[in-house]
Amino acid sequence: MIHGRSTIPSWAAFCFCLVLFNAPLFPADFIVVNTADDGPGSLRNAILEANSNPGPDAILFRIPKSDPGYHAGTGVFSIKPLTPLTAISDSGLMIDGRSQREFLGEDCNPSGPEIELDGSSCAWGSGLYIQTNEVQVFHLIINRFNQMGVYLAGTERCIIAGCYIGVDGNGLQHRGNLYGIFMDDTSRYNAIVPLDTLPNIIGGNPWGGIKITYGSCHNIVSSNYIGLNRTGTDTVGNGLRGGYAGVEIEEGSHHNEINGNMIFGNRKGIEIWDAYENTVINNCIGTDRTWTLKLGNVDSGIRILSYRIHSTKNLIIENFIGHHPFSGVYLDGENTYENTLSRNCISANLYSGITLAGFSNAGISAPTLLSATPEQVLGTASPSSVIEVFSDASSQGMQYLGSTVTDASGSFAFNLSGLSPVGNITATATDIAGNTSIFSAPVIVNTVIAREDPIPGLFGLERNFPNPFNPETRIRFTIPEYGPVKIMIADVQGRLIETVLDRQMHAGTHQIRWAPKGISGGVYFCCLKMGGREQSIKMVYIK
Repeated sequence: MIHGRSTIPSWAAFCFCLVLFNAPLFPADFIVVNTADDGPGSLRNAILEANSNPGPDAILFRIPKSDPGYHAGTGVFSIKPLTPLTAISDSGLMIDGRSQREFLGEDCNPSGPEIELDGSSCAWGSGLYIQTNEVQVFHLIINRFNQMGVYLAGTERCIIAGCYIGVDGNGLQHRGNLYGIFMDDTSRYNAIVPLDTLPNIIGGNPWGGIKITYGSCHNIVSSNYIGLNRTGTDTVGNGLRGGYAGVEIEEGSHHNEINGNMIFGNRKGIEIWDAYENTVINNCIGTDRTWTLKLGNVDSGIRILSYRIHSTKNLIIENFIGHHPFSGVYLDGENTYENTLSRNCISANLYSGITLAGFSNAGISAPTLLSATPEQVLGTASPSSVIEVFSDASSQGMQYLGSTVTDASGSFAFNLSGLSPVGNITATATDIAGNTSIFSAPVIVNTVIAREDPIPGLFGLERNFPNPFNPETRIRFTIPEYGPVKIMIADVQGRLIETVLDRQMHAGTHQIRWAPKGISGGVYFCCLKMGGREQSIKMVYIK
């Protein structure tokens, strides 16, 4: 149910070997000797020649410093297309920006690539439009195109490595394309990976960094800087105008792997919607492994949502997620389910570490912690659940401590001996279907909660967030036992506006979403009822 560390598939390992060792042999080299828009020796002409020549080819750069497109201050040779470059249809083509450095015998731009595709003079179009297989793009700067920096349409086994997409030649300043890299139309087995030790820097693209869409599958995005500048000291975020993400996986895309990236300062870190069986593993999202960087994405670290189809069986594993103004991980929608979170370190997010809205992940309840001593944590959850135990200065999970499994009655015990928890103890539960809960209410070590059966006293509503609100708010509540629960909304005259929840629920802490429809702004009351118990809070809806 909870998978171990993912391994890079064999095709991706092969891609890495191509990048590192430049293995293929090319029957023809087409040489770019100037930065002109077209004509002999131009990049446009080289693509046309490669497209008309059967078999794998290479486009190499040998541009002298006397070329008018050379900028001595930056060490960058700028090619400024006036119209979109011809789509690449030559399977096996390699476009190798490293060749410019080799031709000159010096490193003109120690901060990054020497060859820049600058779309500022192109009225409409993408930087590179790839519509064939096994194309390799190495060590280029691609920026300022009003569509995509790189557009992959129905491609297989292409590689983008060591490129700066949407930033300047120093990798520090926004020079955005609309999107950075766009994989479309069932593109598969493509790799966005480093070149030797140089990561792709994908930043400054106002609608999004990397988009994987329309059934694209088995692609790998690994070890890139996405929204983080070259020096790792500040952000060059993606999606800041269009509202999308550093990495977006959508529209039936599946079995993609987002692995080992630094994802900072984007509108959202990673967003998965209407997509399934993708893996997000070993990324730093908003913080680094030492919790030194505090460069959260503008919204949440990871969002998983469903609109038209299911978002299910996505794996979120071993990531560091912190310093977001909303949630570390946010799930929404009743068709968002069986998404597993495991061994992640999540902390310092302003609203919550994990949010389950709209009955996502089947509304699974968080564990109830009964005691935490220096030797042992005791608690309850649904039977046969995997319990992951954390410690945190507040109510999230900065430090992953380990896991255990509940017995047939739903009880569990976790041994703390030999561990050094910081602050509070929290826990999550993952049921046999793979649904993971929010974090439990925190318990301080050396705390024992006196209990009978059922758990007394654990009943109530927390203050909704946000409040005032528009268009929606989140309502968090705790119940002490399994049984029927109602949450109702009333106006100031006590008239029932809506019954938001009416069903049987397990003991624990839960969260639901309320988005008013067809009512005026004003003060409303939210009422939680269970058995003979009742509690209300006041909410302010701004319309």
